[in-house]
Amino acid sequence: MSKKSKKYISIGFIAICVCLLYYNILSNKSYEVLLNGNSIGIVKNKKTYTKLEKKINEGIDRRFTNKNGKDTIVLKMNLKRRGLSCEESIINNFFKNTNMTVETYGVFCKEEYLGSLDNEKEYNLAKEEVKNKYKEILKLKSINDFKIDNVKLKKCRVPLSKICIDKKASREKIAKAILNKHKLINVEFTSVVEERKEIMPSTVMKASDQMLKGKREIKQQGEKGLKDVYSKVTVKNEKIVNRQFIGEKVIKSSKDKIIVVGSKNPAVLGATCFSKPSRGSISSGFGMRWGRMHNGIDIASAIGSPIYAAYAGTITFSGWQDGYGKIVIIDHGNGLETRYAHCNELLVKVGDKVEENNIIAKVGNTGRSTGPHLHFEVRKNGTPINPIEYLK
Repeated sequence: MSKKSKKYISIGFIAICVCLLYYNILSNKSYEVLLNGNSIGIVKNKKTYTKLEKKINEGIDRRFTNKNGKDTIVLKMNLKRRGLSCEESIINNFFKNTNMTVETYGVFCKEEYLGSLDNEKEYNLAKEEVKNKYKEILKLKSINDFKIDNVKLKKCRVPLSKICIDKKASREKIAKAILNKHKLINVEFTSVVEERKEIMPSTVMKASDQMLKGKREIKQQGEKGLKDVYSKVTVKNEKIVNRQFIGEKVIKSSKDKIIVVGSKNPAVLGATCFSKPSRGSISSGFGMRWGRMHNGIDIASAIGSPIYAAYAGTITFSGWQDGYGKIVIIDHGNGLETRYAHCNELLVKVGDKVEENNIIAKVGNTGRSTGPHLHFEVRKNGTPINPIEYLK
């Protein structure tokens, strides 16, 4: 091979290497996009950004009118390719750093700017967001008569950097602002709420002439029921300010507690039924004493000790009688009565209804008496009978 041929071969080889090097440099370069001096992303080439910028401007023109302001855009080449930015990231950064202003609808609370929306329709959708949030907070199925005070929607010029690129994000921002300032704004609405409540069982008393007076028996245990109660509530700023009952629906009926109460007078049977009228001991019994009839029993007790009704009945006498001193007489029906004599103090009057063990008087020493005690008599159709036979 001649020297001349070798020279041409060397020149060709160098040329190929230079071309490959140049191609490698060009194929690996990228461009950093600077908007008003701020980096908003990395693109592959100028053509890529030109398409993206056109897309951004078309989107702005579709949403807003009267666009104004000028941006300085510089594409700075990097010989060594860096990681390329995604389209969404560049668009977001463009909105954050642009000098552009647009005419849109501002949402104001007493002149305080809360954010911007594209139109009135978007504002109504934002109010729906607020409604849905209240449904979630208060666990409501529906909201009616929804009203927001002290909020105005008016046209204004706003920096594009203050506007959310996504309409949904704009609505959510306004809804959040309204919720945060609800005390100033006054959000009011009505709703129908449903509450599950227990139905408490009633107690029913049934008289039985097969059971003695004073006796009772539970015939049926009560059971709680369940019902849904519906109310119309008025809510203002997350608080219920009025509640109106609408109706209720019984889910499970309650079962009454039934108590059978004896109505048969034991006096008819001559049965033992009386409670002891005083807590003292019996000092003198029924029958002949000192040559004369003692028509009752004496129960020794201290002055002022309580005297109890031996059985339920009606007061027919409360006052003074010779020999007895201060005395109370109770009619128990069917010709049966009890007497409580020598009392110190009378606590009932004629016509009073008393139950067994009600306090009716206090032990004393009045009338013909040798010391403080209760003289207790039982009479059947006016005839004295031995009280011991009737004491429980």
